[in-house]
Amino acid sequence: MIKPTRKMWISAGVAGVILAGGISVAAAAASGGLGAGSPSGTSTDAPGEAPGQIPGPAIPQNAEPTRSPEKFVVREDMEGDPKKVAEFWTERRMEEAEPLPIPVLTPDKPKKKD
Repeated sequence: MIKPTRKMWISAGVAGVILAGGISVAAAAASGGLGAGSPSGTSTDAPGEAPGQIPGPAIPQNAEPTRSPEKFVVREDMEGDPKKVAEFWTERRMEEAEPLPIPVLTPDKPKKKD
């Protein structure tokens, strides 16, 4: 059996404090308490931006609106030998490959009622 030493008790105490701090931060974040501490009248959000929204990169030229998952999720087995596929995609072919359009999340347009 291990005999508890002073170093072991100190280590356990430090680990407990770190754990308690992590739990309190997680609880504050879950309740929305973090980030609400900005002074009154000041905001880091740009005009027209939702509060707390993180600005993203510019939308690329070849971007297209995101479709529903049923339209672009492939659920079928691929035919072919993986070794042959790896041999086909040489470094030169990979460099010359054209990328597919990047999906972009867009709000759904309301349907017109006729």
